[in-house]
Amino acid sequence: MLQSKQRLLQLNAKLADMLTSKGVTATADETTTSLINKVADITSGDDTALISLIQRDMTEFVIPNSVTSIGDYAFSYCTRLTSVIIPNSVTSIGKAAFQNCSSLTSITIPDSVTSIKPLAFYSVYKIESDFVVKPSMTVQSLPNSFLGGKLIFEEGITALPSSDYFNYGGCIFKENAYIYLSSTITSAGCYNVSNNMSGLRSNDETCTLEVGNGFDVAINASKFIQTAEKWVKVFEALADRTGQTALVLTIGPKNVEKLTDEQIAIATNKNWTLA
Repeated sequence: MLQSKQRLLQLNAKLADMLTSKGVTATADETTTSLINKVADITSGDDTALISLIQRDMTEFVIPNSVTSIGDYAFSYCTRLTSVIIPNSVTSIGKAAFQNCSSLTSITIPDSVTSIKPLAFYSVYKIESDFVVKPSMTVQSLPNSFLGGKLIFEEGITALPSSDYFNYGGCIFKENAYIYLSSTITSAGCYNVSNNMSGLRSNDETCTLEVGNGFDVAINASKFIQTAEKWVKVFEALADRTGQTALVLTIGPKNVEKLTDEQIAIATNKNWTLA
């Protein structure tokens, strides 16, 4: 305990010295959180050394209300960071802003955010909180994995992330994780392909895929394993395409073999093809 306290005091002293050298009023007797929050007050100079120091020890961060955008690579490789709270003042999250924050489990994305740049959440694997994508947002990056968390594409969204590398939107769902695709989606993006870098993926039947009522776009969920009962709810929500060109809902052989003929008919009677 004494060693930990001494290490914290040393960290605070280094933070205070670096902030002071950049023209920010800071003293070593302030809390670590208070000192870290003052990073936003830096207006000039190279803050590489300060960022490097913070990356080694920071576990939680509350972004100050004075911040309007999170810059490119702002928290990149903060491997101990577990929680970030973003205030309503922030409107954009920069390229690779949280890249390789491998311990991050909770992040609050406020309604004010309208832009999430490529690779912002690349190699973020443990999200346990809700990640809500709103119609007002341009999203070019999502966390790589949800560990019990929820990924929700709200009603009004028309396009899902594309499948190219810089707009990476493929996610793995684990341990009761949940994804909701809105009924207003007309372009499935990476959710209509299935490879190692894109699409819907889960090997855990505790996870859940749901779609909005009237869902009317082909998707590939062949790597998303869930129970027959959950697939029935998806089929019941599909749009009735009777008299129109059939669409393909790809759920893969592992899912199809769980279904009865009656359950499959819920989809095929609406002119959907299961594959």
